[in-house]
Amino acid sequence: MNTYSLEARQQHYPWGSHLLYGLFGLPQEERPLAELWLGSHPALPSQIQLNDHTWQNLDLFLADKPLNFLFKVLSASQPLSLQVHPNSEQAKDGFERENAQGIPLTAPHRNYKDANAKPEMVMALSPFKVMVGFRELEEIRDNFRSIESAHLDNITNSAHFDHQSMLLSLLQLAESEKQQVIEKTLAIAITRNAPMWQQIVDLAHYYPSDIGILAPLYLNCLTLNPGEAMFLPAGTIHAYTKGTCIELMGCSDNVLRAGLTPKHIDTAELITCTQFAPFTPEKLTASTINNERVLNPKETDFGLTLRQVSEDKQTINVKSRSILLVVKGNVLLNDSELSAGHSLFVEPGVYQVSGDGLLVCAFESE
Repeated sequence: MNTYSLEARQQHYPWGSHLLYGLFGLPQEERPLAELWLGSHPALPSQIQLNDHTWQNLDLFLADKPLNFLFKVLSASQPLSLQVHPNSEQAKDGFERENAQGIPLTAPHRNYKDANAKPEMVMALSPFKVMVGFRELEEIRDNFRSIESAHLDNITNSAHFDHQSMLLSLLQLAESEKQQVIEKTLAIAITRNAPMWQQIVDLAHYYPSDIGILAPLYLNCLTLNPGEAMFLPAGTIHAYTKGTCIELMGCSDNVLRAGLTPKHIDTAELITCTQFAPFTPEKLTASTINNERVLNPKETDFGLTLRQVSEDKQTINVKSRSILLVVKGNVLLNDSELSAGHSLFVEPGVYQVSGDGLLVCAFESE
């Protein structure tokens, strides 16, 4: 039974915030901090402190058996890109294909950074705004027709109007046509108070010429309150637009973009990997086991537990390789004093915890 200190790796993107610096007591920087990565993904592996007090990349430490999940803390002050993640077969085929084509892993037009699927679970730490899953076709048709745009009418009046043709038609509009649609959409959105329309206005602040600002018309606009969680299967179109959360996903960095980004959009691959059907994710219901909230979607081989640690010593039974993170307060785990932002890689075993804080554990499941 061993515990090892972990150092999360930082991702700095323009859409990030400055909240994580203060939340986890990290040295303040001027640039936003978007994500903290805890895991063994080779693109940005955590650092693990060995018994001799030296540090090593976690992917090298776990070279014989990498973790099957990637654990992130994400904080967004601006919208992330509209995106989809591949399933296992698509990821394996795409990764091998791009390797055979000699496309460097760091190339901006590379779609597949690894051969793994990326289903993901998200749990809000603050009110967390999300656009996710297609609305019903009739609802999309009504929303588009309310714009009174000839270009959108052409899309909705097609004999083959469905979710796939709708998205593909939007992406394939000529630039001048996109700008006409955007102008008409914003003219209506700024006069409406409903969340769908206000989300369009918010998106336009950051991407005024991106057809992705129409996404609220065809996706569900949701807000997760702190502690609420949802699961997104691979192939689910989505964009996180504001807030701070914990993300737990397959050990993958594969992203296919559909808009709200200056980055590469591979329309053909996006269409191949997207699940084209109405979908509204249900909020996950946690089971409570030995004073822990357990979030373990049946579709995944990973999960989260959340424990509010008190001064009274508690016993936790870690059944598989796990990463522990103190999200707030202070926790004493066996003899290790941990404050907010501290994380550990732990092997299966029984541990004693006490203190006053929130402890989150990402674990492998069968």
